[in-house]
Amino acid sequence: MLSLDDFREQLLGTYHNRFQAYSNPHDFAYITVSYWVEDDMIKSHSYHTVYGPGSAYRTNLHKLSEGSGGKILMLTYTEDDPKHPCEMLFSREIIDGWWVANNQRYELINKGQYVNTYIAFNGAEYHSRDAGFDSVSNKLLWGKTQGQEFIFHKQSQSA
Repeated sequence: MLSLDDFREQLLGTYHNRFQAYSNPHDFAYITVSYWVEDDMIKSHSYHTVYGPGSAYRTNLHKLSEGSGGKILMLTYTEDDPKHPCEMLFSREIIDGWWVANNQRYELINKGQYVNTYIAFNGAEYHSRDAGFDSVSNKLLWGKTQGQEFIFHKQSQSA
């Protein structure tokens, strides 16, 4: 249970990418991401910081479970498809303590697309990247490619 508690403690909170957005506004919007506990579930939302949390473009529910070898399975349920969760299996980097997961192919039902998601966090920073691809041609349709991650810094802890 220690791994799951540590995972939650490091994940929960509010993050922003102000430094990245201000230094490279052409490629990175100013985004806030928050994770918090509500009704025994972890919830999250992402929004353009200038518009505030009421304008969230992504809101999710997350269920966590501990797997073998200290890995953490996060099932993420979206508002668009609440019955088809995205599975992310996080492992802990031994040397620097980052939790890291990379989902190579999450199919978007009825859209003919799949999403590749990368998330890494350590309690102070949160890195993420989403990219959408055509399911047949594998052509990038939207999002960032490897090496173009959003880099967020924790601004507050969550209860």
